[in-house]
Amino acid sequence: MQIDENKKNIKELHDLCVVQIYNKYTKNHLFAIVYKIEHEKVFWYNPMSHTKEQITEEAFWELFTGCILVCDTHVKQTRPYEEEGYHLKRKEEKYSLLWQYVILVIFPLVLVAFGIKISLMGFSLYPLLLVILFSIGLFVSVLLMFYEIDQFNPSLSKVCQAGRKVSCQAVLNSVGAHFCGVSWSVWGSSYFGGILLTLVTVPSVDLGYLTVLSYISLFSTVYPVYSVIYQKYVVKQWCPLCLSVQVILVLIVILFFIGGFYNVRLSEVDFSYTWTYAVSVMLTFGVMYILFNLIKKSKIGEFFFYAYQLMKRDSVIFKAMLDKQESNMLPIGNLGITLGNPNGKIHLVKVCNPFCKACAESHRVLEKLLDLNPNLCLQMVFTTTSDINDGRLNVVSHFYAFVLL
Repeated sequence: MQIDENKKNIKELHDLCVVQIYNKYTKNHLFAIVYKIEHEKVFWYNPMSHTKEQITEEAFWELFTGCILVCDTHVKQTRPYEEEGYHLKRKEEKYSLLWQYVILVIFPLVLVAFGIKISLMGFSLYPLLLVILFSIGLFVSVLLMFYEIDQFNPSLSKVCQAGRKVSCQAVLNSVGAHFCGVSWSVWGSSYFGGILLTLVTVPSVDLGYLTVLSYISLFSTVYPVYSVIYQKYVVKQWCPLCLSVQVILVLIVILFFIGGFYNVRLSEVDFSYTWTYAVSVMLTFGVMYILFNLIKKSKIGEFFFYAYQLMKRDSVIFKAMLDKQESNMLPIGNLGITLGNPNGKIHLVKVCNPFCKACAESHRVLEKLLDLNPNLCLQMVFTTTSDINDGRLNVVSHFYAFVLL
């Protein structure tokens, strides 16, 4: 809302408010929080430096565009969080998700029906149908992997948190979501990916390959039974993606059953084909396991990076964390190199390794601190010994020589 031509009327607002400012350097409009204006000072949260600070009113008026963010508290609502037409929008969203589920289940059924019809006409499309079903299974399993890595993904959250009894997060974070220390999503993607790799790369998928695969698929139906019982009676939450995988596993068995593959006696089955599937699944498992852990570590590192940035920019959090650190009670005297004001009120001790890249990069920040704060005494102590075989000794000796010049 534009208050009026006189931007200084913002001082009439008693509570904190959100204002719009203009950054002339980046030429962007930003939102800032103003806590109070008094004694010709503006106390605010600066979105450009991401810090709480105070500036003069003159400096603030140059940045302030005259627009503020306001909320209408007089709108009648049954609940605080509900907007106008909330229930109607929720119904539309549920119907939209329902169509997604229907498509996800109906599409494989249509493919199976089409394959059965073609088979009755004298053509065999079982390898093609299997490739399609295993491709869908691989796709859904990979979605499960990505959701397990990033459970705040907005697109996957729409599917995985569609109702009160629907929560992929509750299922995937439970104890039974892992087998031998590995997530079921990794096992599932390895299974579908390995079988799919065999079907695609083998020059000729004959009756022997399909018969062995039919019994492998029959054995895999143990997992859908276990998963449904576990979700219903243990977690008491449903994972739509997990259920989609189980539907695909059952559809594959139904396809083999209709094709009469289970009419073959076990004594007549050549299980030597099993090695081809086993090698493919193991190779796929190695790739999936490595990728899963690499992406997961990357996401965890990204989370801690932003958490560190938040801690670093909030003086209260930084001080609380600093107070928990152990203090160095050993006297350091005149060790190392002293820069800045030797009698400064702030005494900063930096322990560094001359071969440490992070230590070298931190010197740029320390130089700015020395320039901006005349009461700072910086004492640098090096992690080296007096042993002549210590490679760090020569470097540190040169540092001392430069200081004594």
